[in-house]
Amino acid sequence: MDKGKRVEDLSDEELASRAQKRTNIRYDFPGVAALNFEILLNILLDEVICWDVDNNCPIDGKESLFGKLKAVAFAVEEQGRKTLHVHFILWVEDYNLLQSAMFFGNEADKRDAKYIAQRFYDHLASTTVFPTDGKLLRVAFEHDGCSVPSKD
Repeated sequence: MDKGKRVEDLSDEELASRAQKRTNIRYDFPGVAALNFEILLNILLDEVICWDVDNNCPIDGKESLFGKLKAVAFAVEEQGRKTLHVHFILWVEDYNLLQSAMFFGNEADKRDAKYIAQRFYDHLASTTVFPTDGKLLRVAFEHDGCSVPSKD
């Protein structure tokens, strides 16, 4: 198997073979998969959600992708294929006011709230959520002595 190929260039057989190898690794080494998931979850909490789980509060000096958060709750579940996934509930500051204006405000308030909500959703759905300079990728891999070479 050519490790240098792009995913788009792989045949169905190569994709199936790679998927089966990943499945075998998850079944043979579930602790490694769980550790990897925990590392990625911590990166997500620190860099995207910007939430301090130990102190149950936002990380000082950082704003999450979703705006200023008041609270975060999450649950990790296992699917039937031995893969972990997480469900989040995020309480965004003043989001309830936006919803109230959208549903119960006068026509001007509804229009303004709809515009703000649309901008918020566009921001979340953007393909340019993260900087393209690779900073987030470097942060993700700079742990426990590992590192990713800089573009510089």
